Amino acid sequence: MNGPTLSDVEKFGSFIKSLPLNYDSRPEEFGYTNPVLVVVDAVLSINRQYQTFVVPRINFIESKHIGSLVELRRIIKQKGSEEFCKFWNYRHPKRVDLLDELTKRFLEIQKN
Repeated sequence: MNGPTLSDVEKFGSFIKSLPLNYDSRPEEFGYTNPVLVVVDAVLSINRQYQTFVVPRINFIESKHIGSLVELRRIIKQKGSEEFCKFWNYRHPKRVDLLDELTKRFLEIQKN
């Protein structure tokens, strides 16, 4: 099976350029300067009310000054999934596991 041709890519590029995309406003998440907040936001945002559920937890994590993905993984490992649930006030151990796996994956990408 062959992939897209250069012509296909050029057509797609032309189509994208023709869209009336507005870059005048940027979502709040683009303001994150800490990768910890990016991955926490991604995991917490799954099927949750953003302003009422995610934002308070993001603010809490930010207040803890967890400055790196390495530090976040260390805290998760130290506390374990159940205890980390209490830490970020979200009783969902599978989300903690997802956060840990996502963090691990980004660290692997960074290493390579």
